[in-house]
Amino acid sequence: MIYWTPLDLEQVLEGWDRMNLNLVEIEYGLLLQVEPLGDGQARVIRLLSPDPMDFLREDIAPGKIVAMV
Repeated sequence: MIYWTPLDLEQVLEGWDRMNLNLVEIEYGLLLQVEPLGDGQARVIRLLSPDPMDFLREDIAPGKIVAMV
């Protein structure tokens, strides 16, 4: 991926090494990368699917809360 920006690389990547997300992958009809929130819930971070139609589903859009199965 190419990221064009007028900023220096150091500014773009600032804080990247300190980012401490506890991400896991779950099967939710398709593979999702989520951040567990506790109480059996998780926030969707990324969809891991080759099907473009999956990215149109609002129920599993990044930022949505889903039940961890």
